[in-house]
Amino acid sequence: MASACDSQNGVSKKIVKDSSSKCSSDVQSVLQQFAKNVILLPQSDHVRVLQTVIRNKETTRNEFLFHADRLIRLVVEEGLNQLP
Repeated sequence: MASACDSQNGVSKKIVKDSSSKCSSDVQSVLQQFAKNVILLPQSDHVRVLQTVIRNKETTRNEFLFHADRLIRLVVEEGLNQLP
């Protein structure tokens, strides 16, 4: 829905801007309320590959587990980077 931005304020504005044409007013109000707490992973080819593999219906269980685990590790790593 939204692309990654460098600053949290940029992320908030980008999420609200991108969602305005795609979401109902209820979803927009929730995004405006919580957007300051949302941090997006930077989109890279690596993240896209991980997402593509875990969304593929033909992915084997082992592949799914490996790629989902890697994506979870990236999310946790980004969360730890946000600590003071």
